[in-house]
Amino acid sequence: RHLWEDEKLDCDNRAFTVSGESYSLTFTLEGYYKHADKSGYYENGRACWDLTRRMNMEVAHKWMNGCSDIEKEIILKRMNFREMVIKFPNPADRLAASIRITKWLRKQIFDVSYSGLGPYGAAVVFHVVPDDDHKDADSISVLMIDEDAATFILPFVHDIYPYFYKRYSKENHIPFEMWRDIINRLKEAKRMIVNDTYSPELARYIGRFDLFALGKHDDPRIRKSSEDYSPAAFVYEHRYEIAHLYEIFIRWSETQMDCYAGEHRMFYIEGP
Repeated sequence: RHLWEDEKLDCDNRAFTVSGESYSLTFTLEGYYKHADKSGYYENGRACWDLTRRMNMEVAHKWMNGCSDIEKEIILKRMNFREMVIKFPNPADRLAASIRITKWLRKQIFDVSYSGLGPYGAAVVFHVVPDDDHKDADSISVLMIDEDAATFILPFVHDIYPYFYKRYSKENHIPFEMWRDIINRLKEAKRMIVNDTYSPELARYIGRFDLFALGKHDDPRIRKSSEDYSPAAFVYEHRYEIAHLYEIFIRWSETQMDCYAGEHRMFYIEGP
């Protein structure tokens, strides 16, 4: 009864949306106190409820209050990413998922960020190129990897895209087909790191890794002045941590491939 004449009210994905001619407002209805694990919605003309199976929004906002301003900004940026909207159409579910991602990123050994377009700082950035008028810029996610950590990935990118280091700090637009080759190359690199660490083929890549990115500056195996110098042994000991970094890149890349399948898009790489 409170709707304006040109508005309509819908309930989909356990969320209510009031829509006008040029706007929409979506909200969720959640329980509180002893019922904070439940959400209410309408389905087939009747009121329903279901378990949220996630943190409720009161807890979510209290947790965000303890975040830095940058973390808060990034958490909210993820609300617009195409892959996040597809996977979590309910906005409350999406916010809870974005917070879980922030918690997860805090635990990573390598400095990795899952954010939106610009600014980037001292990181190598990967993202899908926005459309010509940049109207979808807010919906594009960016994988940012600290420059030191990126040395574990970039030599394999260079195998497929040999001009990258010549254009390191410039715009590099790469076709989806070539990006698929890069993904496959990283999958092979992951296999070598885990199962064939001491192979001659991998040795030429290990020499280009910045092993100090693992935070083991006091390890004699990565100091050339030490008699115990053995980068391959160091990589072997940390092979699962390095493979995890590859998995982050692969999963993010394949998600973008799925989200933008059938569109004439390019991938973007740029160093700091």
